[in-house]
Amino acid sequence: MKEIIVSPTCSKIANVSEIPLSEGKTNRLIFKPIIVNNEKNVPASVKGRFIYQRKGPNDTWEDLGGEKFSKLKKGEGYELTLDTKELLALYDGVERTYKTYDITKIPKSTTRLIQVDNINDTIRALSEQDLSLIGLHP
Repeated sequence: MKEIIVSPTCSKIANVSEIPLSEGKTNRLIFKPIIVNNEKNVPASVKGRFIYQRKGPNDTWEDLGGEKFSKLKKGEGYELTLDTKELLALYDGVERTYKTYDITKIPKSTTRLIQVDNINDTIRALSEQDLSLIGLHP
């Protein structure tokens, strides 16, 4: 099971749980998806940004400002290469983000969703208290 958190920033935009593409002890690459209510192109409801982070072994991950592509000068560039595992994680995460938008649109308040791969295994793993909360009784 994976928890997906959708946090609206306004009535047309919401941040969605980050998608980890690769992670080591002191560096990681993530994609931070944003869902948008795009009235001009309804299917185009997801955008986002890549963030590469480095930290000390005992530090926590922090979002820090990075270089913007608009700061590039003639003859300069950046290259971001994704390996097969990272690209698959991005694909799966972005697909999940589109499905999340189909379900939640832009919620009025922070919304938590649980992605379930196998519903039968998930129900078996729930405690009696969890089952009663969702209206199922063992």
